[in-house]
Amino acid sequence: MSEEEKDFRNRLVRKRHIKESVQRHHQSSARKAQKATKNELKTAKKDHKAAKKAYQKARSDFKDGNIDLEALGDTYDKLTQTKAKQKVAKKIKKKVRKTNPTIGQKARQTGAHLVKRSSLESLELGLEQDDILSDAVQMKHRIHQSQVTARQAGKVIGKGAKLAYRGAKGAVKLGSKGAQKTYKTAKVGTRKAAQATTQITKSLASFANAAGTAVAGLITNPISWIVTAVLGLLLLVVILVSSIFSSNIVQQNEFTLNQSWLHLSKLDRKESSDQVDYYTDIDSILLYMNYRYGGEWEPDAKWDDGFGGKITAALGFNHFSDALDDIWKEENKDIHNLKTMAELYTNGKEWMKFSKDDLEEYKEILEGQTDTGKYVAYQELANPFYPVEDDRADSEYLTITKRYGYTDKDTIDPTTTLQTTTGQKLYAAIDGQATITTKDLKGEETQSTNLIIESDEARFIYYDLSHIRIKTGDTVETGQELASTSDNSLKIAYAKNYGEVDDNDSKWLKEIRDKEVSYGYIQKTKKDKKEVWVLVNPGFYFPFVEYSEKTLVTQTASEMSGRAKQFYDLVKKYLPNATDNGIAAIVGCFGVESSVNPKRAEGDYLSPPIGASDNSWDDETWLTISGPAIYGGGYPNILKRGLGLGQWTDTSDGAIRNTLLRDFAKKKGQKWYTLELQVQFMLEGDNPYYINVFKQIATSQEDVDSLTEAFLANWEGVPGNKLAERQAVAKQALSWFKQPSLAGGGTLASSWNFPEAYRSKVTNPPTQKAMTTQRGSGYEVGQCTWYAYNRLVELGSITDLSGAYGYLGNGQDWVRNLVAKGWKYSITPTKGAVVSVQGGFGMTLLGYGHVAIVEYVNPDGTFLISECNVSGVKDKVHFAVWSPASCYSFATPN
Repeated sequence: MSEEEKDFRNRLVRKRHIKESVQRHHQSSARKAQKATKNELKTAKKDHKAAKKAYQKARSDFKDGNIDLEALGDTYDKLTQTKAKQKVAKKIKKKVRKTNPTIGQKARQTGAHLVKRSSLESLELGLEQDDILSDAVQMKHRIHQSQVTARQAGKVIGKGAKLAYRGAKGAVKLGSKGAQKTYKTAKVGTRKAAQATTQITKSLASFANAAGTAVAGLITNPISWIVTAVLGLLLLVVILVSSIFSSNIVQQNEFTLNQSWLHLSKLDRKESSDQVDYYTDIDSILLYMNYRYGGEWEPDAKWDDGFGGKITAALGFNHFSDALDDIWKEENKDIHNLKTMAELYTNGKEWMKFSKDDLEEYKEILEGQTDTGKYVAYQELANPFYPVEDDRADSEYLTITKRYGYTDKDTIDPTTTLQTTTGQKLYAAIDGQATITTKDLKGEETQSTNLIIESDEARFIYYDLSHIRIKTGDTVETGQELASTSDNSLKIAYAKNYGEVDDNDSKWLKEIRDKEVSYGYIQKTKKDKKEVWVLVNPGFYFPFVEYSEKTLVTQTASEMSGRAKQFYDLVKKYLPNATDNGIAAIVGCFGVESSVNPKRAEGDYLSPPIGASDNSWDDETWLTISGPAIYGGGYPNILKRGLGLGQWTDTSDGAIRNTLLRDFAKKKGQKWYTLELQVQFMLEGDNPYYINVFKQIATSQEDVDSLTEAFLANWEGVPGNKLAERQAVAKQALSWFKQPSLAGGGTLASSWNFPEAYRSKVTNPPTQKAMTTQRGSGYEVGQCTWYAYNRLVELGSITDLSGAYGYLGNGQDWVRNLVAKGWKYSITPTKGAVVSVQGGFGMTLLGYGHVAIVEYVNPDGTFLISECNVSGVKDKVHFAVWSPASCYSFATPN
């Protein structure tokens, strides 16, 4: 048989195999069939990868003479076979999905087909011209919209918009005033049409109520006959698809959704501390709650799920805010094991967990959000960095470097900051009338030149612009070029018209009406009535956003200071002309990114396998986990997680710094997570651009604040992100650098009140180890007992780290409990002894007392002690010279 005949025969065999496999899978349900083919393809890919690896090894072995040509040929044949199987598995998967779709896929196909044939934008605009039928469009928030319907309409509406455009253009020639408006507005294109779909979907209930009146209108208005025919087709689409997809993802109205966001934002700021800075993924919580409980909720609404149940709800004790609180606490209660929303609804509290069916459906909805964005019903703002005809306007993610919400537990900042570049062109996010002003949306003076676009229902502001191309009073359309940015970030805000508020409305709305609040304002109408305007979260209204602010778990400040000093010494070693200010600026940024800890990875604080386990740090698979895997589908631009001091990441824009770091470590024969290796990497192995920026900042004589801002913008690439916090750490770092280093390479602990006369007498002073939680400790960080345990471990006085010494009671109890473990009791001090202070003496609390470590004993009996938690200072070692007293007792190891 010739090669050509063999090839022909093989193709026939493959086709028959594919056909038989597809038929076999058709015997199962669509969901099971597609899942099976997906697993088969996964197995085939795995087998091919293994065969490829085996063939590469065989080639190497053949070159070395370890195997013969026949063995090499066998591995090549295996590679060829697995490649063919992978190709077949891929085709089977594709055919099964196409020929045996799930109910959801069928509905989406049907919806897409019908929506393509209906000119939705013309319909909406036509309805708006009809005084009777316009009620059906204007009615808001009265019906739960179908997320999947809106998603699919958004995908196919481009063609529908083009049909509307062509039809409207022809109508213009007829001179119809209404058609002229239709034509003009239809040019906005896809986005307007998608919005029309959403609005009409939400208005069907109102339309039913208006049907009787509409019939009368039909008689006197011929245009309504055409409109009604098209509406009938649309009704068929919505009824068909919505009957299948009854679950809805975002059902709260935009104002209660905003209040729920603020509630969670306040929790983040209220609970943040020097150990953890919370930026919870609020979107994931709100989406879950909307899917699970629908839309009739705002924070003070009664809630009867979870703790207390219906009884406490009936008594007015349980509210929707309690549900949000419960989720927040479950996610964040253990800062060393933070949870995600996905972990809670799969394996959390009973009330939070999904049923199997709901979980499958919810995962499918979340998967669809990669195409649509999260808040489909509210996507009325266009990407301000692209004109509407640019495809990126509908697909590019906006990076929010400072999110809307609370900045502390009492203050709401209603602005949002977007990451951009200086001189970036800006386009209109909405239609409306433009105003160039130095005021904000509330009419308060600012120190910048701003641009406001205003319509009857919304107002959008761009702060601090340059090269403005329009003037006050101009009417602008979505996507029209407006101005340029004057900085590498853009501050914006968005206000929506709520309308009149009466005493039956929610407390927060009445506060806007009656008080001066940051998140809203009032405006009088022509009829001298008060309309409430709410400053809302713009993140709801853009198609795709991501937040650079993430929960940051830090170590104690003292641990950070020790590493900062080591970093300083290493930078000076490899870059002798580096300045204190330059290195401090870099430390300030690294303090926020990684706590100046080289052994950090993005998301390492989460539960394994996404979070870190002991063996994760050398696992290539773990080190290269992507953003969506870490953040439950978010941050698709992160291809490989951030690592090390600077959280070096591989991203979709071409950055490969994660890869460069690991390759550099392999080249040097060192672990990637060692501090010295990472300092060398920044000076030798990083991208040349970043090496240059690092050296420029590190050797600069400019002030610390300016250098920190420059390093953040040019090296980290997230201008403005937590800048104040980074600058504060940078300034503190200047004092850390002055800590003396020990001959063995360790760093002295930060301390205060050390008497210089003892500098040469204390031969083994406390290092950072004494201010770092040691294994076996059961004491609260920063307490005197915590320090005493760490210091004794450092001195070698405690060698059993199993926890036997982890619970010695309050400070006054230590000597007694140590003696019970075999230590020697004394009433006089000796070097290295533990000293307990009886409660009530030496300004200690009755019942608690205090504990310290004796560092040196003078001939006259006075002695130098080291201690912690004096005057509330928990991040530095305190020194003092005490005189013998009856309130002191001592214990030393035998």
